Amino acid sequence: MFSGSGPELPMQVVQPYPTKLNPNSSKYLLNSDEREIGSLIIDIGSSTTSYCLSKKGNPILTGALPVGGSQFTSDLSIAFSTNIDFANQLKLETSCTPENERIAEKVIVRDKDSSKTFEITKRQISQVLKERAVEIFTLIKQDIIEKMGVENLPERLILCGGGSKIQGIVALGRNIFQSKARLAENKNLKFLGENLPLESMAVISSANLIHELDFQNEYIHKSNKDSNNSSKYSIETKAGLKIAQYNNGEITVKMGKPVLDANQIPTTINTKQNNLPTYLFQESNFEQQGYAVGMGNPHLIFFIKDINKISLSLLGPIFENNKLFPEKTNVHFSQIIDRNNIKVRVWERGAGPTLACGTGACAVHVAAFKLGLCNSETTINLPGGNLKIKWSRLDDEILMTGYAKKVFSGKYFLK
Repeated sequence: MFSGSGPELPMQVVQPYPTKLNPNSSKYLLNSDEREIGSLIIDIGSSTTSYCLSKKGNPILTGALPVGGSQFTSDLSIAFSTNIDFANQLKLETSCTPENERIAEKVIVRDKDSSKTFEITKRQISQVLKERAVEIFTLIKQDIIEKMGVENLPERLILCGGGSKIQGIVALGRNIFQSKARLAENKNLKFLGENLPLESMAVISSANLIHELDFQNEYIHKSNKDSNNSSKYSIETKAGLKIAQYNNGEITVKMGKPVLDANQIPTTINTKQNNLPTYLFQESNFEQQGYAVGMGNPHLIFFIKDINKISLSLLGPIFENNKLFPEKTNVHFSQIIDRNNIKVRVWERGAGPTLACGTGACAVHVAAFKLGLCNSETTINLPGGNLKIKWSRLDDEILMTGYAKKVFSGKYFLK
């Protein structure tokens, strides 16, 4: 691929898979003209690219690809044998349209293994980005043609998500689809403020759904004088009905019983340690024993000495899409501080790095307790704050406690 400037990049072949997408996404991201004609929204997330083709205001095709912004970074890291953080910097500073990059502009790259340096051009970096972007757009285009016919190719293309920030990607999409293209705007979300980032269709559609509910402008913020109130809530989830107890600024939720049966997690791991499905994972200079726990969704937990030394953006998507987890998995890199405290970094299935994960915190505690690494009550330290987890027996429900504050209340009238 390149002339003496780093190893050739092995491109990963991916295929679209069907997915459900909130139809509100097209409703709120498109203007009135775009809703009438054929329009395509592409959400380039961290590890997944979702898309929704709509016509006359209704979604007619949705799908997803198991690649996203982190794959662009990984491509650069592999192509030029550099660390993931520097590769991410290259991605942000370079366009995916090589023809717009000056041939002579050079970048000095340090080899991640030998520490030797070598020069590459901005155009070579751009070519790597372009190949991945072309692959994404082409696969989506082919999926539309195969399922809906060439006559339903979009007349408008709207990009959102973190990957849409890559320079030149809108112009590239415009050329491949031969349609008008633009970045998503938050013009329909002014009630949330001028600086709302359009990171995903899920965020946009959820925000607008909240806006549409008839709350009669009764956004009631809970004051400190109310913090002693105690209330009990029933929360309906895909994993069943959960009971939450609010008391003195904290909320405790019964999270249900952990699942350690491999088929129910689900995972195809067939070896166990202390009744935990376990497997020795070897990926990208990373070799660690991983443990699987189900909490209504699958979790893969690693215990390592220093979680700050791992590259979350590189390892997260690799393990999320590991073939041992047929429905993919959440990934948690965990560090035992002492028997009462565990520090965790989270890569969430379909979302990427997140500040916190309640079911994940529970899964980490269960794995650590089963391995004798912690007490029956621990504090899980996450980037978004701390969660207190209590559990010791397989027949017991896990109790999760964390800080909570009421931000509004209102009424929702079903039509």
